[in-house]
Amino acid sequence: MLRISREGDDYDRNGEKLGQKLKVFGRTIACLALMAFGLGFIGALHPIGDSLSVGRIPALLAALVLSPFATAWRGVNRVLFAGLLGVTAFGAAQFVPDSPKGGGFGVYQKNLSFRTRDPRKMVADIVESQASVVTLQEVPQSRQVALEQLKETHPAQHFCPFATVGGVAVLAKSNKVLQRFPCVPDDGFAAMQIELDGQAVWVVSIHLHWPFPYGQAAQVDRLVTHLKTLDGPILIGGDFNMMPWGHVVRKIERATGTHRAGHIMTTLELRDSYPLFIDHVLVSGFETLYAERRNKISSDHYGVLVKLAPNP
Repeated sequence: MLRISREGDDYDRNGEKLGQKLKVFGRTIACLALMAFGLGFIGALHPIGDSLSVGRIPALLAALVLSPFATAWRGVNRVLFAGLLGVTAFGAAQFVPDSPKGGGFGVYQKNLSFRTRDPRKMVADIVESQASVVTLQEVPQSRQVALEQLKETHPAQHFCPFATVGGVAVLAKSNKVLQRFPCVPDDGFAAMQIELDGQAVWVVSIHLHWPFPYGQAAQVDRLVTHLKTLDGPILIGGDFNMMPWGHVVRKIERATGTHRAGHIMTTLELRDSYPLFIDHVLVSGFETLYAERRNKISSDHYGVLVKLAPNP
């Protein structure tokens, strides 16, 4: 009996040690997750903040789930963490009707994917959407098949080469082109001013690099310089490679007086699992009537279609 009792005591002690180790592990992960969440807000100070902001929601979720292990937080109401999660997930959203309204015009944003060999289905989707304005990324300079196929419906076009994945392009049904901004090598930027609904409007397509440690921050600094020279209403569609709450997105919005059209929607799944909200349409001088996500078709990105009308 004594031997059995000792074995039971050893078992209890081993269980306590394992429990302590699990608590330390949980507390460490919770603190690291909360630290990553907090550092995701320092994008204005260092580009690494924007990189961490991409994982802001899962970091906060991890901190929330593991918070019972963090004994130092026992006095903190877990409702606070739930509130932070809600603000993070939905604070940047602008909710719009789920069904189309009459009037207005459409803007179609799409990363074609440089891997696409036959864009005919994507072209058909753009035509079917009846969008007046189209912004495209990853259009290979050597095979601009999509642009050729869209010339009948969107004769006004402006293409600028970018990285090895392909250039950026702006297309419009209006053939009244007022001016084209000269292409700037390596900036992922194409801008064309057209007459739209009786007014001069700049239409811009941008493709940003991945965030830190890649060159996104420096690229945005250059783009802001270009964008500040564009006077009047502006429509910007692009693959920003950044969540809507990222500092670089806010920086472009401030420089152009724009806001994001539509609600948050997944436009790319990283490794086919982690949702990214990185394709956006930014507008000034217009209100959003409707927004929807289009199918991927032959790309790894979903399309984004927003319907706009001039501000009253």
